[in-house]
Amino acid sequence: MAKLSTKLRSPKAEAADPATASERLAELAAQAVELARVVAKNAAAPEAVLTELSHSADLATRRALVTNPATPLDVLHEIAKQFPEELLDNPALDVFLLENPTFFRDLPAPVLRAVVKRDNCSAGVLAQAAQVDDEVVLLGICQNPAATPETVRALRASTSAAVRKAAALHVAVAGAVKDWPARLRKAVARALALAEPAQRLRGLPFLRLAGQLTTTGVASSAALPPLFGAIIQDAAGAYSNAAVLDRLAGDEDWGVRRAVAEHPATPAALLERLAGDKESWVRCAVAKNPATPVALLERLAGDKDRYVRRAVAEHPAMPVALLERLAGDEDSDVRGAVAKHPATPVALLERLAGDEDRWVRRAVAAHPATPVALLERLAGDEESWVRDAVAEHPATPVALREQLLERLAGDKESWVRDAVARHPATPGALVERLAGD
Repeated sequence: MAKLSTKLRSPKAEAADPATASERLAELAAQAVELARVVAKNAAAPEAVLTELSHSADLATRRALVTNPATPLDVLHEIAKQFPEELLDNPALDVFLLENPTFFRDLPAPVLRAVVKRDNCSAGVLAQAAQVDDEVVLLGICQNPAATPETVRALRASTSAAVRKAAALHVAVAGAVKDWPARLRKAVARALALAEPAQRLRGLPFLRLAGQLTTTGVASSAALPPLFGAIIQDAAGAYSNAAVLDRLAGDEDWGVRRAVAEHPATPAALLERLAGDKESWVRCAVAKNPATPVALLERLAGDKDRYVRRAVAEHPAMPVALLERLAGDEDSDVRGAVAKHPATPVALLERLAGDEDRWVRRAVAAHPATPVALLERLAGDEESWVRDAVAEHPATPVALREQLLERLAGDKESWVRDAVARHPATPGALVERLAGD
């Protein structure tokens, strides 16, 4: 029965069996491509057969040879150029290193670039690859935690500044990098910022994954790792493709939507959509965006949230009519923003100089366009904060400035007297008097 069972074996079973005779394996490899693929994986196949199969037109057959420990070294060296990543799956890898100490060093740089980034790349392979004069290969080694301290220290002497910097940060010599989240965010943001639009679109699968995590109930955005959410927000600030921005504008995380609202490349139609966002910080970002049209600013000027209205008042493209409207806002911070705006006309500054809030009046006193007559009026303000701003204004006449400094030198608040003592325009006699304060 045993002999009958052997006779009834399929050709495929024979091709995979290490006990099959060499002559039979050669016959099977020549019969069909399907059988050749199986023979190419057989560790008992003779070197002559494996060498012949390395010239096969079939991709799968040649790929199988890369992981076969019986494949001759010279054949493996050539075929590894086509399948560099599969090379590390060969169980006889350590033997190769012993038999040929330059096996990996002699591989072409493009092959090594793929090899050194693999998680299963051994320390021995990395040590050989470190002898190659190729910056990309060396940087790949610096990114692999399997590199030994000896290998990393050797790379610290590289002629490439980038390699030396990367080697100095390797965990084998530097230990755990405490600020790695910030470094990662910076690296991702920089990569996105430097990438061409077509390349940025390749990151869409990553963003789609983020969408799945936040919208399918697998996990809420609040439950996501903070670093993951931060990278998504950075991505929203780096992508400039309209389709990508539109996708991100609908993200569940309001931080991502805010990043889109801040983006200078966000289309006006999308800004209009975000101007109605439920989260006030998103609407604030729209109000601050230099690309936001005036019509949309006028709409946001009536927002229920004071921070949104203040952001509108700070917008660089504010028309005078809108500044006049916000100068009467119920919130002092909004009026203060109008008083600070470089486009605010003198007539409006004169109106705000009588505001009930001292910080609004101080903003007027510090405004570059405030005329001398108005500064002289504010010099008599009851609040030392306002008088101090007048004293520091470059347009304030010397006599008035000295008069104000003299008055402020006797202020009941010590910080005011201290400011006078430090003021560059304070006369020497007054400084000597303050020295005995």
